[in-house]
Amino acid sequence: MKAFVKIVAAFLIVICIGCNSKEEPTINTDVDKLAKSINLAVKPVAARWVFTTEGDGMLGPSDYKILAVLKYNHTDWLSLYKEHKMLKPIEDECLSKEIMKDWYTESVKACFKNNGKYLSVTKDVYNVDAFAKNSFIHGYCFFTDNDEVFLYTYTM
Repeated sequence: MKAFVKIVAAFLIVICIGCNSKEEPTINTDVDKLAKSINLAVKPVAARWVFTTEGDGMLGPSDYKILAVLKYNHTDWLSLYKEHKMLKPIEDECLSKEIMKDWYTESVKACFKNNGKYLSVTKDVYNVDAFAKNSFIHGYCFFTDNDEVFLYTYTM
């Protein structure tokens, strides 16, 4: 019986170590691959994005998150921007500082304002409806001054 308890204890320790180790997600640039998860009716000329899994699926379903910086030509960006300007922006939210990533462009980083414990966005923020596809229907987006769209979308 003692051997069984030791084996179970060792197994639990290995699982806990695995749960606590967080790998940095891979930064992707494949626009076509991104289009499989979100709606890109207007195709960007470039994208930098990460796909992460929240949860391990052991105690329930996993959720997924996409952070993306989408670069458009000016004409397409302006068209998307004008469509969103007709919508009501969502209320300013306090965002966790974990949302800030080193790989964001300077124009995206400039849109985040440090409010002590939290961040806020200095631009109008909109729901992700225009980018929604499959289960990626939650989140927000905003437009930078450099023909970019920042997108945060997730499943629940």
